[in-house]
Amino acid sequence: MKVLVVGASGATGSKLVEQLLIKKCKVKVIVRSLEKLPEIWKTNEDLQIISASVLQLIDMEMSGIVKDCQARDSSVI
Repeated sequence: MKVLVVGASGATGSKLVEQLLIKKCKVKVIVRSLEKLPEIWKTNEDLQIISASVLQLIDMEMSGIVKDCQARDSSVI
């Protein structure tokens, strides 16, 4: 299962990503700043990082991001 997490660099989002990775889920994250992410995330093959502001993504871009995701945010926990 692939899960999309928006706001993964925040306090709650980062904990969610950690738990999903422990559960061996594939995770796709959208973050505004890569600097806030743990270095280990940047080399994790189960994690796809998208650097963008959700508010600036157009519908077509967001559709492309979510098309291969089966869950979004906390719906799998």
